[in-house]
Amino acid sequence: MGTTAPRLVDTARADPWITAQQYRELMISIRYPARDTGGHPRAPQMLLGEAAGFAADGLDRPFLLIGKDGNDLSTVPSCNALWRHSRGPREGLTLCGAEHATFTDEEAMIPQIARRLGLPRETVEPNPGTLAPARAIPAERLCLASFSDRRLRGRKAAGPPAPTPPEVRPFRR
Repeated sequence: MGTTAPRLVDTARADPWITAQQYRELMISIRYPARDTGGHPRAPQMLLGEAAGFAADGLDRPFLLIGKDGNDLSTVPSCNALWRHSRGPREGLTLCGAEHATFTDEEAMIPQIARRLGLPRETVEPNPGTLAPARAIPAERLCLASFSDRRLRGRKAAGPPAPTPPEVRPFRR
């Protein structure tokens, strides 16, 4: 992973938290996949302190965890810690047949690239998993839309999306 931390300044708006400051400033960190980081430092996807802080402090707002096949509160200690320490509404779902890259653009791109290069299936599956993009992407969208409707917009009863796609399972607790 590459990382950079640009300073963004909006001179058209005053800072809402520092009233004496006539501009709005935002400090962000960007992490991006890269073989060559172009002179920027390399970074993990999430720094250990960030992951530990989230898990220890928890969240007081709604959050949704969607894990790869086999991920749940009993198999991923950081998810379990975040779940136990959080006070807000939360949901945890497993997408059966998914792997880590299922939740990225690679999900749709890797199978296409593999076909063009004639790569064997066993070379490709460790990245996006065995769940076809035609099934995974709609299931992910349904889970996100359902969570947003129920937890953020207050529309429907709590629980997984209905109808629940067969690839989606609630976290075991």
